[in-house]
Amino acid sequence: MMARGLDANGAARVYILGRREKTLQSAASKAINGTIIPIVADVTSKDSLAAAAARISAESGHVDVVIANAGATSPGTYPPGSSPSNPPTIEALAEYMWSADISAFTNVAHVAVTGTYYTAAAFLPLLIKANSKANRSNPPIHPQIIATSSVASFNRTPAATLAYAAAKAGLNHLMKSLSTLLAPYGIRANVIAPGFYLSELATGAFKKIGIQGDGTQEGDFPYALVPAKRAGSEEDMVGVTLFLCGRSGAYVNGTIILSDGGRLGIQQGTY
Repeated sequence: MMARGLDANGAARVYILGRREKTLQSAASKAINGTIIPIVADVTSKDSLAAAAARISAESGHVDVVIANAGATSPGTYPPGSSPSNPPTIEALAEYMWSADISAFTNVAHVAVTGTYYTAAAFLPLLIKANSKANRSNPPIHPQIIATSSVASFNRTPAATLAYAAAKAGLNHLMKSLSTLLAPYGIRANVIAPGFYLSELATGAFKKIGIQGDGTQEGDFPYALVPAKRAGSEEDMVGVTLFLCGRSGAYVNGTIILSDGGRLGIQQGTY
């Protein structure tokens, strides 16, 4: 969604990184202006990130924005057959929590937090070069890192997996800290925290709720889940992305933009 939106709205080059070449090629094939460039890379590998940054440096010399969008999930919060409305016994809950391999829990934060940290480190030299461009506008639009978090990071109701919610909460704080750390260099750090959007990671949740298609038609979701009664659309996500990347959001730094259709407003939240 983000890559297609940036391509359609005038970005000179949109590099899209990921582990699966076919998925990247599919995204690139949908570019209206043909500016999406796929690079196979893994955010949990320093060597892979360094190679991607070196290639982009050679081809473009700088980057204006880095979007850290990689994510992972883990086993669910409740044992199969149970839910918040049908809770398991404490013994069954403990057994279920204990049965998961430790790596299944830690990998979620490894991708979301550690991966974002090293992605930022790999691309800071290219971000700082954007500040010295000859055509920099006045007042300037400073380069930035944008991370994709989640409404789960603020939702105390354990609907998402505990590992996922905790990792995204950690990501929020990492980005806030980066906004302070990088401010003297003229580099911003912001966060987009989506609610229900149809992504590959969210497909299982959509099926569990019984949502057909992309869920963006009003009435697809019950009010109790999303007051807007629909999932976020591609236009919703692109709009937030373009706001942060363009003149309208040039004065925004250290902010978390919640795009959840009002979900957190009717949930137990920490936002």
